[in-house]
Amino acid sequence: MADASHTPNIRSAAAQMQQADSIYRSLFAGAPLPLLVLTPDFRIVNANETYLTATGRGRAGLAGLDMFEAFPDSPHNPRAFFG
Repeated sequence: MADASHTPNIRSAAAQMQQADSIYRSLFAGAPLPLLVLTPDFRIVNANETYLTATGRGRAGLAGLDMFEAFPDSPHNPRAFFG
C-alpha cells in the first residue's frame, strides 16, 4: 500500500530517455578528454569540443568519416594527424 511518504516515482519511458539523453550530452560536451562517438561500423558520428580543440579539426570535417580515414597512419607524424 502506497502512502504519501512511499509514493513510487513513476515516470514515462519517454521522460526517462529524455533525462538520460540530457545527462549524456552534458557529460560528453563537458568531458576534459577528447571523445568520439562511433557507429558499429566505425563511422564518426560526433566529437566533443575537447577533441576538436586538441586536433584542430572541425566537426563537419569529421562527421561521417571512417575512423581509419580520420586517424593517422603514423601517430609520431603530426602532419598525418592534423592533415
